[in-house]
Formats: sequence, C-alpha cells, structure tokens
Amino acid sequence: MVEIAEAGGAPEAVIRQLVESREAFIVNSCWESGLEFALQFLIIGIMAGYFVRPVRDLTEALAAAEHGDLTRTVAITSRDEIGESIAPPASGITSTSSPTA
Repeated sequence: MVEIAEAGGAPEAVIRQLVESREAFIVNSCWESGLEFALQFLIIGIMAGYFVRPVRDLTEALAAAEHGDLTRTVAITSRDEIGESIAPPASGITSTSSPTA
C-alpha cells in the first residue's frame, strides 16, 4: 500500500500514516500469534496429560508388581482399548476364541 501511495503521489502525511499502520499491524500480529501459540501449547499439554495419566498409572503398578508389591491397584474408569484390555471379563461372558495349534 505504501508503494502504491508513493507511486500515486499521495501526500507525505498519508504515506507516514500508512507506514505507522503497517508497523502497528506487524507488532499486533506477532503478539496475537504468540498468545495463540501459548494458549494452544497449554491446551495440548493439559489434554496430553489427561490421556497419558491412565497409561502412566498402569505402568507404575506393573513396575511395583515386578518388584514384588502386589497390593497396588489401578482404577479402570474408561471403556476404551486400554480399559477393555485390562478390565476383568464381565460376569457370564466368556471368550469364544480357541487356541491355535
């Protein structure tokens, strides 16, 4: 825009105002981008902790069992793949798969 104004012979005050507006836009864009990045980083960190915590609890319980502590328990609060794989089978439901030779 500044180049167009200069080529068109715009008054010096208009060109100066365009330059100041462009500089303010650049500074504001940098601040907004930085704040957005920080907010996204915070949200991703919280969500990652939320998803990793059950796996970490299970790993710690397995490490304790490896060292002889069989009293540790892990609360199973989900029905996803990990919760289904470590949960005891529901009463009355048995496995229908047969071992292969």
